[in-house]
Amino acid sequence: MHSFSLLRTDLDPSKRQGGDLLSSIAFVPQLLVGFGLLVFIKPSSPGSVLLFLGAFLLLAPVSFSLLVAITKWRLRKDTIGHVRFDKGVIELHTSPGTQFIHVGLNDRVEIITRDRLGKATWSKYRPIHSGVVSVKLVTNEASTEFQFLVRSPAEQANLKGILQGWYRAGCQVKESYYVGQAFLLHTDLSFEQVQQVKKDYGLVELWPVSKRDPSSA
Repeated sequence: MHSFSLLRTDLDPSKRQGGDLLSSIAFVPQLLVGFGLLVFIKPSSPGSVLLFLGAFLLLAPVSFSLLVAITKWRLRKDTIGHVRFDKGVIELHTSPGTQFIHVGLNDRVEIITRDRLGKATWSKYRPIHSGVVSVKLVTNEASTEFQFLVRSPAEQANLKGILQGWYRAGCQVKESYYVGQAFLLHTDLSFEQVQQVKKDYGLVELWPVSKRDPSSA
């Protein structure tokens, strides 16, 4: 059985973050040191701009660490309980109570992974939301959506094991990494590897096309 921190469903992991006042605090050390150098040297000096840029780049790891710390603090506020994955069963533990979801043959699972918390992903998807995993589970009777947090390489390995279990159970798994296709957290499978994966797991197609959601009926 594997357990993860359960996050608010309405938390938008794909929303570009890092431009607000709180996140901007992470870059204060870089700016202070950079402008401090300009105070003690002549601004018109040919090397002043290079010194400013050098100090800014050298302190980038410090700023990133502060940004990750702010992220963890924010995500603690967004934690609403925990989710447990057992063989064929998902348990969503929140303050109102516990919801049990049975996962089996022909059920459809759509999952979006975003690496683990704190790993630098410098793109339009800022690192503030790395580690958030979004899941949508569709059975013949209902559709359930939830999100949880992957904090470490160990939890990442646990997630991979969960995915393997779903594939072997005959679930229709549609796995993505941010916006690109993935399989068992891998995004760079060659054509030959895809064919081998389909053979090993008995898959007709690696990324099944979404079917009609029964909840929308």
